[in-house]
Amino acid sequence: MHVKFRKKDAKNSFFNNLMEFRKRTFDRDRVVKKLETTEFLKDLKKITSRKNTIFGRIES
Repeated sequence: MHVKFRKKDAKNSFFNNLMEFRKRTFDRDRVVKKLETTEFLKDLKKITSRKNTIFGRIES
């Protein structure tokens, strides 16, 4: 089955997909930032920096 594909439609769908992707990644970044502010990760960072592990070196 052959579907005719106009250039304008292709462009629009491409930009729509791009915007959807940007929105999704933006939401994910917001969720990650929210998680980083929780006490659990603060404590984890303290522990890793105290031990001077690889993570600690990256953090500092």
